[in-house]
Amino acid sequence: MATAEPSIIGADIRALIANDGYAITFQTMGQYRTALLQALDSLPSAALAAAEPVAWCISMETARALAAELVRGAESMGDDESELILEVRRPGTVSDDDGTTNERSILAVSLAEYPEEGVYPIDPADPTGGRVDAAPAPAEPFQARVQPWMLECFGAEIAADQQERNHRFLEEALELVQSCGATASEAHQLVDYVYGRPVGEKHQEVGGVMVTLAALCLAQGLDMHAAGETELARIWTKVEQIRAKQAAKPKHSPLPQHVPAAPPAGQVDGVRKLLTAASHALRSYQYGNAAPDLAESIADRIDVAMSATPTTAKEAA
Repeated sequence: MATAEPSIIGADIRALIANDGYAITFQTMGQYRTALLQALDSLPSAALAAAEPVAWCISMETARALAAELVRGAESMGDDESELILEVRRPGTVSDDDGTTNERSILAVSLAEYPEEGVYPIDPADPTGGRVDAAPAPAEPFQARVQPWMLECFGAEIAADQQERNHRFLEEALELVQSCGATASEAHQLVDYVYGRPVGEKHQEVGGVMVTLAALCLAQGLDMHAAGETELARIWTKVEQIRAKQAAKPKHSPLPQHVPAAPPAGQVDGVRKLLTAASHALRSYQYGNAAPDLAESIADRIDVAMSATPTTAKEAA
């Protein structure tokens, strides 16, 4: 951290402008402005020179390094809630720990609320000051960041169960294409097509999945990486619910939950016949025929048949 001396203008003119007692001694704004201009004219030539703009001619590479150093300086001085000041410091106004002052104009980052904390000096012509930074540690791959969640949620055995992983991947893949408009008929046709061909090589097929997923997301206007990060963050908040669902899933089944069996074909046909008869009776009643007793009788039979017909999982929900 470096210390900074207040500039001449900061010590004199700024204090003068901030002095309410000085301002009220003038009867008009014109008089006040004239007095301030006279105060500026009375400054030493060195102070006036210090007010001249400072410019640096830098390359694109240096600009990138300067941007990174500004971020580093801001982070070292405060946090996301801190209000920072970025200013130009003239030669001889910033001191290092050994008392050495800056020989040329530099940028300085400081805390607005705590100026006594010093400044973070940055020379735009040499942003890192010759410092060689270590290469940033690469971000941990997404696949590696999924593993801790798998172990926390399911434990090592289920996390490594290859058949279970097959089933859950296939389920999610089908849900994705369903949400994008694919039909069950298309999915069944592709299942028959794929399983009528030779078995592929796993590494190559994973690559194919990645490429085709990226292509699908491009076509759908989706960001596959952002979607993955969002979902990983979401499921970390659902560990207990997912554990409960896993515990309730049917054993030795690819399905994630119990699905009631479809009613026998004969039972479905019987219900269909009853509904057809009811339709005819109601139409007869509509046209003035005396059929209310028939309609009521058929309605009773439908109620009995429906009570014996299993409901689907969606209806039960």
